[in-house]
Amino acid sequence: MRARPIEELVDTENDSWMEFRETLENGKNSYTILSIEQSAAEDTIYRLQVSTKSYLGSIAYRTGGIIFDHGWITLLGAGGAGVYGSLTSWNGLQENAEIQPLEGMLVVAYDAAGGFFAMDTGRFGRTGHVYYFAPDTLEWESTELAYSGFTAWLADGDLGLFYQTFRWEAWQEKIRQLGAGQVFAYYPPLWSEEGSGESSSKTPISIKEAWLTVVDVSVSLTTRFSYIEAIKGGSSSMTEKIPCNSEGCAATILPTTAAKTGGYCMPCHQEQERRKRQAYIERHRKTVNLYEGLNDKVEILKIMHAPRRYDPLVEYIPYPLNKVQMYDSLSSEEAASLMDYAMHLFASGDEETSQEILSSLVCYRNDSVAGCLPILMENGVYYPGILYKDATPDIRDRLLEQVEWDDDNRNHILLMLAWIGDEQVVRRFHKWRVNPPQWAGQMYVAPETYAHEAGWKLSDSGDRMDLVHEQSYAIESIGGNPVPVAHETSAKFLRTGTSDCPWCGGKLTTLIEVDTTHPVLAKLNLPLDRLRVDTCVLCGCYNVIYMELGADGVPRWSEYNRKPEHMSDVEECSEEYLQAGPELRLSTKPRSAFYAAIWELSQQCSQLGGHPSWVQDAELPDCPCCGQSMFFIGQLDWSDLEQYGEGIYYMFVCPKDRMTATTYQQS
Repeated sequence: MRARPIEELVDTENDSWMEFRETLENGKNSYTILSIEQSAAEDTIYRLQVSTKSYLGSIAYRTGGIIFDHGWITLLGAGGAGVYGSLTSWNGLQENAEIQPLEGMLVVAYDAAGGFFAMDTGRFGRTGHVYYFAPDTLEWESTELAYSGFTAWLADGDLGLFYQTFRWEAWQEKIRQLGAGQVFAYYPPLWSEEGSGESSSKTPISIKEAWLTVVDVSVSLTTRFSYIEAIKGGSSSMTEKIPCNSEGCAATILPTTAAKTGGYCMPCHQEQERRKRQAYIERHRKTVNLYEGLNDKVEILKIMHAPRRYDPLVEYIPYPLNKVQMYDSLSSEEAASLMDYAMHLFASGDEETSQEILSSLVCYRNDSVAGCLPILMENGVYYPGILYKDATPDIRDRLLEQVEWDDDNRNHILLMLAWIGDEQVVRRFHKWRVNPPQWAGQMYVAPETYAHEAGWKLSDSGDRMDLVHEQSYAIESIGGNPVPVAHETSAKFLRTGTSDCPWCGGKLTTLIEVDTTHPVLAKLNLPLDRLRVDTCVLCGCYNVIYMELGADGVPRWSEYNRKPEHMSDVEECSEEYLQAGPELRLSTKPRSAFYAAIWELSQQCSQLGGHPSWVQDAELPDCPCCGQSMFFIGQLDWSDLEQYGEGIYYMFVCPKDRMTATTYQQS
């Protein structure tokens, strides 16, 4: 079989990394992502022959490894400082590796107790499930999870429950004794009747020594039982599996597992323990109101922004207004006070919360944070670039100078300049287009293309041409009630279209139908009373969908649409989003154009006008008729419409050629 080159394996369009990062960030378990050398990253995915479209490929390509739960579990990546080995060295895919691979298993993680996680690649029928070699049974036990589910469990699963018999009080302190290539040896061993996390002594040993036990025991079922019984002083006759005691469960288990769990397979046993823990939580959970007695809006927002440690025994009472509503209600003096607090956090080392507050002030209120920029620049804070949109000429000139020599930060600096976008920046972008600088060859796109991120482009004559409206209007749900007729006549959302998609055969969807007299559309001088944007919500995930507007305003499938080659099998999706349509209305109150410009903030992003919430890089389609960039008119965020919805549909129009377009992005 042909080995796929790096260019095929690094799938930039379908990379799963951002999706996995979101899983990490939303999980309750601590984690540390280890740095990686680019050469090691490329070598690892090449030897594995897995694409970054998969979680395994993405983690192999973007991390040296990931340390979970204060150092208890190490998820393997491409290797580096802080982790012993890599996905290749542990699995016989690297020359001169010191670790003996195990046939039919792909080792993906290990823990401090000497347990190992490995994917079944043939040993247990090529299920693809992750198995755990448990040091208390000396057996491979199926987690019933694929790799993606396994990593989600590492991020948000109940690790304390899983390891409750392996751990001891204050284990976090002792685990600091372990080096990158060490795990604990328990005495008495965990597999013995006397052994346990609390009672056994723990001594650091080489992880290679622990792995040799795994390899030795895993040679065959017979060898495994002979080994266990020999060291326990018993016989080796109990090798047949027995059925799980759970009603309706078809799993069979080894006698040693049954002795440990009371006759249940590990998934059933863990489910029983989970239910016990949940019942305990419900009996002992207390409610806490952090806002009780508070009226100061700034103090309330400080609490909203403060990192909150997950505690299943505490249920926090939410404030009646959400974070966005609180920002909208601030006076100028209160906003200035919050900005001072953000810089205080920055000085104390909490850069993440500081940047979140500054970004919220800029996006939700269109406030200027120009006074903070000198300190941010001195400390190398270049992201997000929108913070610099109101930069003083002095800051702008420093950036125009720095971009010429700063190879490490040039990408961010170009984004910052794009957001500044004043006459001097436009002139410099035009100069770079006419005479590309030497460093332009190091960039993925031409320097002037960065203007798209800030909602504008260079015209053919070198002038700034804005492609977004200076205000935005929320597309919001009115909470399960149909929109009153008075509102419905101005805008309609998410209706079944009148024609079929030529690619998949499904019905097209009308994302929005709105009066062309609306402030967002009025300046476009569309020769129509109503603008209707149709698309196929299935096929539109794969490519730009163009629709041509007839004289009657009815959209028709454009002959310029090109079906992607990789779109042969399109799965049907839920039509739950159509149920949300009658409950959506277009707000009559304008808000900041930058309101949804940073997708990672907590706002709802569905809107007409304003700046797009790019999930990935800016993607402004060109009109297939005139070749000019199309004007952004709005977006629908599927997470606003469905409980588990994700991704955003972006809508564009070319008034000259009466052409609409939709694109789609997701994490």
